[in-house]
Amino acid sequence: MSALFGGGSQSSAATQASAASTVPTSENFDCPRIDIRPGASTLLMNASAEEPNALALRYQGTFVRAARECRVQAPNVNIKVGVQGRVILGPAGAPGDVTMPLRYALVQESIGESKVLWSKLYLIPVTIPPQSASVNFTHITDDMTIPIPSAAVLEDLVVYIGYDPLGAEQERKKHPPARPARRAR
Repeated sequence: MSALFGGGSQSSAATQASAASTVPTSENFDCPRIDIRPGASTLLMNASAEEPNALALRYQGTFVRAARECRVQAPNVNIKVGVQGRVILGPAGAPGDVTMPLRYALVQESIGESKVLWSKLYLIPVTIPPQSASVNFTHITDDMTIPIPSAAVLEDLVVYIGYDPLGAEQERKKHPPARPARRAR
């Protein structure tokens, strides 16, 4: 515990009292771990939802790497998360524009319990150029901000990333595309 708050060689009681009254800094704040949400590591988009098969695959999205950085700005901590992914064309795919539904979530997980503290869906436009079978994309978010958690809560926090096509479909239903204005005759 003292290492988390930058304690020295004080006694245990003095260290606990000091830790309780000390606000952590970005240098001594242990950022939550980052992980890919189970079942959300790959996005497969088929030409036909009724007949999903390998030959109907338009494109596949995968994750290449992810990173996070925490910045303490008392009384909050800002968690910046970056993801690099790849879109690969399938047999039914063609170059052009695709949208990658990427969800970031900060979750407090303990035995038998999971609590979402922050979650946001991003619809990331990616263009696959002609003559390319794949393209990398990068997305960074820096709007994940929460109150500084206690050391006990911090140990249970996980930043999850994942593809969320169902969330994207719900978002499209909530906000249908605007119709073009009718011209007056």
